[in-house]
Amino acid sequence: MSARTTSYFPWNLRALIAALALCGFANAHDCWIEPSSFRPAPKEPLKIHVWVGVDWQGEEQLRNSERIAKLVQVGAKGERPIVGLERRAPVGLMAAGDAEPVVIAYQTNSAYIELMPEKFESYLREEGLERIIGERAKLGESAKPATEAFKRCAKSLLCVGGSSGEHFTKPVGLQLELVPLSDPHAARAEDKLSVQLLFEGKPLRDVLLMALPKKEPQRIQKLRSDADGKVEFAGIGAGVWLVKAVHMERARNPGSQWQSYWAALTFEVPPAAR
Repeated sequence: MSARTTSYFPWNLRALIAALALCGFANAHDCWIEPSSFRPAPKEPLKIHVWVGVDWQGEEQLRNSERIAKLVQVGAKGERPIVGLERRAPVGLMAAGDAEPVVIAYQTNSAYIELMPEKFESYLREEGLERIIGERAKLGESAKPATEAFKRCAKSLLCVGGSSGEHFTKPVGLQLELVPLSDPHAARAEDKLSVQLLFEGKPLRDVLLMALPKKEPQRIQKLRSDADGKVEFAGIGAGVWLVKAVHMERARNPGSQWQSYWAALTFEVPPAAR
């Protein structure tokens, strides 16, 4: 995906180019968390890697505190910040605590991009955002470049000491958030997994959710959320998984026409869960 900048963005040209290079958005879409272990031992040192790319292939991101709105681990005792080395990978460094389920939550503030109309429409179709194509047509913008602000909202589930449970089914407060409605690591009939999509804490309907295993990303599942923001995927068996969704709306603030939110959820299902 190519991009070009314009002078009316709320960053100067040099800052915008640097931000795009750091986030990798100009060449790829998805952003996900991949910890050094999804099932660490208690007290084990962990690296929290953030990637941007497509189909589990991409570029690892450097830590950029100016872009990070939230990077925390959420356990039974609440939220704790995750530290890291500035302008270096991985984005975060932490030590696993006691044997308990832990959620890693990462959200960025907005970065900005401009896309030519054909590129913008192609990406909208790819992400199931045909509604925006229709809105652009009504506004007479179909043949015009599109300016977009985007935020990343990623989560990862850690089974410290093999622990899992209902903790994984609770929202952690990301603007766009994918929430499993049952523990993905537990045995499930026909490997089914229900997931709910929340936007600012409320269910979001008619959004395309996708689930893809790391070993076979071409075996992607695509479902649209119902009135309660829910989908039910089948065949979510052993292995590392990515569930993702994109929501877009007309921007509320000046500086861009559209605001998008990119949600991701990663977890590893052990063979025993099958």
